[in-house]
Amino acid sequence: MGKRCAFCLSVMPEQATVCAKCTREQPPPAPPVVKASPEEIKKAYRKLAKQYHPDANPNNAQAAERFKEISEAHSVLSDAEKRKKYDAEFREGAVRIVRESSKPLAQVARDLGVNEGTLGNWVNLDRQAREGTAGLSTNDIAELKRLRAEVAELRMERDVLKRSVVLWVKEATK
Repeated sequence: MGKRCAFCLSVMPEQATVCAKCTREQPPPAPPVVKASPEEIKKAYRKLAKQYHPDANPNNAQAAERFKEISEAHSVLSDAEKRKKYDAEFREGAVRIVRESSKPLAQVARDLGVNEGTLGNWVNLDRQAREGTAGLSTNDIAELKRLRAEVAELRMERDVLKRSVVLWVKEATK
């Protein structure tokens, strides 16, 4: 089992620093943050913005891309209304709407004001958690599906054989 890419959520080796699927460099693991004050958010944003700003890193496309991500994260974290869209309760509710309604994912995302890709990732993670496939590679998931289908087929064969034996015993005892 490996870790997940911070951007595309694909499974990658634990020691990998670049995702093979989306080719993006992974951020260093961050310590869990329970609550951050607006001042702490501002301080962290300024530090990272200074580090990755395009003026400080000329001709560095990765730094420019990272700066855009940092700016987008800051815009969400510094706005209470935007920030609440990403809390666990909101995620669970959004996923439940997608699961239980007949609306397409794109429409639910528009209705909730969330990026369609973000909602899609939430739904996929929920599906993996419910199917017991979280942390498995796509090959492992395919193998799991194949094995589950094989088990179902073997159970049906077993039930047919049980019925056949019962009928055979009934015929033999007449």
